[in-house]
Amino acid sequence: MPAPATPTPGGGCDAVYDTVQFMPEACADVVTDRFKVTGTPAVIKKNILILNAGTVRFFLMPAGSKGCIVIKKEVVQ
Repeated sequence: MPAPATPTPGGGCDAVYDTVQFMPEACADVVTDRFKVTGTPAVIKKNILILNAGTVRFFLMPAGSKGCIVIKKEVVQ
């Protein structure tokens, strides 16, 4: 399936894609160990963490007793 795309004011086109990955550790550990983020990430609801990195956003959700689903959402210009 092609990535969703939208025209830009300058006559170009931006596309968005997502990837989904399971990590076998707690989301808090993924944030500090894999992403090397300091400080507190944004939170949606009670336990969905959001990390912003420019045109990329990561959504981290707990999966079971010890696991984390990471959804990477990126805008490609």
